[in-house]
Amino acid sequence: MGVMLTTNRRGEVVIAEGRHRGPQVSLADLLVASEQKALPEALAKAGFPMTDASALEFDHFLADVLNAQLLLEWLPDDIDDPFLAFKRHNSRATQLSLKQEELELSLLASCFGPLLRNYIDPALDEAAAQHLGKAFTRRRLNNALQLMLPSDQRKLNAVRADAETVEDAAKRVRQVCPVVIRYLHEHGLVHDEVISAPGVVDILMALFDRVPHASADLFPMRWIAHIAAGNLFFGRPSTARDTLNVVLNGGSYEQIQAGIAALVPPGRPAPYTEERLHPTPKQKTSFGTNGTLFSMTSAHPVGTMRDLAVDDLWHPSPRMRLRPLCEEHIAGLMSHYTFMTDTTFEIIASHGGWTYAAAEELKPDDDALAAHCLLLPPRQLQPKDVADWLQENRTPLLAQRIEAFLDDVGPLRDDPEPTSSAPWGPGR
Repeated sequence: MGVMLTTNRRGEVVIAEGRHRGPQVSLADLLVASEQKALPEALAKAGFPMTDASALEFDHFLADVLNAQLLLEWLPDDIDDPFLAFKRHNSRATQLSLKQEELELSLLASCFGPLLRNYIDPALDEAAAQHLGKAFTRRRLNNALQLMLPSDQRKLNAVRADAETVEDAAKRVRQVCPVVIRYLHEHGLVHDEVISAPGVVDILMALFDRVPHASADLFPMRWIAHIAAGNLFFGRPSTARDTLNVVLNGGSYEQIQAGIAALVPPGRPAPYTEERLHPTPKQKTSFGTNGTLFSMTSAHPVGTMRDLAVDDLWHPSPRMRLRPLCEEHIAGLMSHYTFMTDTTFEIIASHGGWTYAAAEELKPDDDALAAHCLLLPPRQLQPKDVADWLQENRTPLLAQRIEAFLDDVGPLRDDPEPTSSAPWGPGR
């Protein structure tokens, strides 16, 4: 009866998620209020609007709960069998079925009560507040937690776990999450929309937990650039899995680096040509690898970028997001977007995009224009033509800027044939 209820945008009663911020009320309190004919008062006390429709919706929900049929199955032996039986029956559900990670976390929480309330949920809240809520999911945190437990206490074997072991793993997860968030931010990945391969978070969590000083090294950043430039995680789950195994089973940090490097192609990433920045017939709404690399480039010395309107604000900053430079923008097409604040976006939008008038009002210097891969637009450029003009004139500049960044990233391991050494060694 500790289940918390709320309403969605359509006014329907739903079970509140752990991070829900709006009004919510416990099922137990509503059942008591219903018996006492005081349902509207209980809803008003919880902060819900005092409307007949709202009260009726909750009344119907309570009736459904009281009329629900629950399957009871008596099974012998220890908790393993009932848990497996619950999982089996739950898999047939069509609504509100528990996910694998929810089942596993619930079992661990039965060993260590504060797990979700004091560790997992706060970590998820922090990631969401830092605009990385899609990269840091409950499933991802559960996976990290499972790997920090002894192998004989993972998954369904958590019934054998003791509270102290689970608490230690939970503390490690809670400690490493902000370290990974900070690392991603430092290297330009300040929003979910520019992380094309969220699986890198799994690797970083395991790496920074095992080797804390790796979070001060450039090797993980260079590895992410290789993953993005080569699209190495897309359609290749074995690559991510093998990389994670290297981190978990490697010896020294140097050995882990060598193992990770062996899983990417030799030499520096392949040349980044203009073709990779052109729109495709099935252009996605996300920015993909172009967004990842432009974001990392813009936080790197070869492309350090400040906002076009706010002189003292530099990328990476969560206040600066990829926003369109034109009215007829194509979703996910990098030549139509750059990093800017709300203020800058409003100025550019008020002039119909990156027009001469917008540039006149913002007055960016040459360094700012170069960092954003922008040219001053011609006086006669009309808002309806900005999209095409940007695609034609900005695409080569973006390709050159990303190529310069990848050239600095260099190889993680040597080419089969001798090449010039990279500006960075295997570590910093």
